[in-house]
Amino acid sequence: GHHRYLHSFPTRRSSDLDGRLHGLWDQRGRMLEVWDRRDGTLKCTVHSLNRYFSFDRRGRLLTTATTNSVGEPRIAVWDLPTGRLKWVIGGNNGYFSFFPTSAGDYLLTQKDDQMQVARVEEDRLNPVLNLIVPIYLTSAAISPDGRLLALGIGDITLRALPAGQTLGVLRGHTRKTVHLAFSPDSRTLASISDDHTTRLWHVATQRELLRFPAATEDHDMFRVEFSPDGRALASYRHDGTNAMTSLFYAPSLAEIAVAEGGDYRIPAGADAATWLNVAKALQRENRWEEALVACDEVLRRTANQEELAWLADKARPLRVTALKQLDRLDEAGVENCADRKSVV
Repeated sequence: GHHRYLHSFPTRRSSDLDGRLHGLWDQRGRMLEVWDRRDGTLKCTVHSLNRYFSFDRRGRLLTTATTNSVGEPRIAVWDLPTGRLKWVIGGNNGYFSFFPTSAGDYLLTQKDDQMQVARVEEDRLNPVLNLIVPIYLTSAAISPDGRLLALGIGDITLRALPAGQTLGVLRGHTRKTVHLAFSPDSRTLASISDDHTTRLWHVATQRELLRFPAATEDHDMFRVEFSPDGRALASYRHDGTNAMTSLFYAPSLAEIAVAEGGDYRIPAGADAATWLNVAKALQRENRWEEALVACDEVLRRTANQEELAWLADKARPLRVTALKQLDRLDEAGVENCADRKSVV
């Protein structure tokens, strides 16, 4: 059977920032091969106890799990491309990862209930925050702007960096195991859990934006990551029969504006699909008058365009719901919502 594994879900930490380097883990030999995707060359091979590892943004450093001479867990930081051991971080037995930010690279490590966030400098790690965290913490993420730390174990705690004060708790997942990722603009947090859901959270208001359900329960590792432009969200999950990767569209600027209470009309523009998503977002906020107007925008912008009829078909039941919520029951009949040409 196969004993060598490409990291099954490429992320900003399983490759360097431009995707040039990637890791291939050898389960049998407990070694990690670092490959250059541009020319297909093997750069170095380092020790790694498991398939979890991370690169810094410049592709100059790599972290892996290792042990000392008596088998105690450690985190190894390797120089690239030489594969030379640069630092060993003692006593680590929990979560670890590099996080590239606009303020520089951070290395996050955990030992039992102790977590440290350190800024990566040329010749040393400069600790900026030490925290007490749940011992069974399942995920952590630092926002790309370097201002936020998210910690996940069912509920998701948001903390400020570098001060560390708690800013809020995102509640909704019904299982403790989660994986987290921030959008490139740091405004949205994605979470995936073995409770059958992938969720998007609006960071500023700490509210759930969207939820993507899964039909079956996960049995293995799952991950979530935004595309570099923030317009798409990929989730990887394993349901016990096969591994699946799903691609979702991330919230548009118009949908985020709804959550922030801002002007969503300009970013929605003339795009009927965006207006449909705005209508859904407004309904989640119980802003029924505005949701009705957004539905009418969809119908107006799809009138006499057969290739967009599917958008109109999705907007009509939303329009009926809004009318009912506004007690405009005489207008909520099917006959009043069926002809999209009548909405001008």
